[in-house]
Amino acid sequence: MRVHTTLAAIAALAVSTAAFASPAAPHSKRFHADFPGHTTTTSRTASTTMGSISVRTESYRARSGVYAVITYTLPDSMARIITGKQGLLRSLRLGAVSGLNGKVVSDTKVTIFGNPGRIIRIAVPNRGMTATIKTFIDGNRVYQITVIHRADRGSMVAAANFLNSFKMTTRVVGLTRG
Repeated sequence: MRVHTTLAAIAALAVSTAAFASPAAPHSKRFHADFPGHTTTTSRTASTTMGSISVRTESYRARSGVYAVITYTLPDSMARIITGKQGLLRSLRLGAVSGLNGKVVSDTKVTIFGNPGRIIRIAVPNRGMTATIKTFIDGNRVYQITVIHRADRGSMVAAANFLNSFKMTTRVVGLTRG
């Protein structure tokens, strides 16, 4: 349970950073996504009793919203004890909701690239926006493909296009696959 609480807290930080911070750094090559403009990247490391969790956020900020891919790299010691992937995904959902100060509108279990995942929609009323987050686990990495957008039709179409454009370029052979 402590692992899931730690990940929820880190997810809250990562999602709120993607949504509200001003990052700057080079482009990542572990995945491809059709961002609508030039991206920036932030990297953070969170120390836990089980090792360090690396969090990398690649994002693009537009007037209509924020487009981001957040990657968590878990230490092997943590990846070994994660027995419930759906529990981990629920913890990440709680962190995202907390980080955005939002409310879950929908939460759907899915399989993404053969891995367990979820697609979560979160209302962010204090910003008049909606967040759509596609999360999945691949080895000891967790990916959150995130769009925080206005509720107008054009923004919703752009969000769907971005979410559907995500492709893996590097796969992880990890401990949590199964």
